[in-house]
Amino acid sequence: MSRINENKAKEHQSKERAQKVFSAIKKATDNHTHFRVGTISQTLRDGGFPLGSWEVRGEFTVLKDAGLIALDAASAQWQLTESGTSTDKI
Repeated sequence: MSRINENKAKEHQSKERAQKVFSAIKKATDNHTHFRVGTISQTLRDGGFPLGSWEVRGEFTVLKDAGLIALDAASAQWQLTESGTSTDKI
């Protein structure tokens, strides 16, 4: 496989993983405003997509950079943003 194809495959896997994490966030939050890494890790594990907490935390950074989630400094919990409805931004 050429280096270009390898990079495209890695980029696709990364996007797919961020989308899985975002889907788990939406499932776990279900009308709640805040969530933590551990809750999302458990939701992913229950859905057959186990990731370590540090991996989930890394995906939170991707989702934050895309404007889909934000850290609430007062509660030290994460929350969906108003634009956190679609993974098109990832």
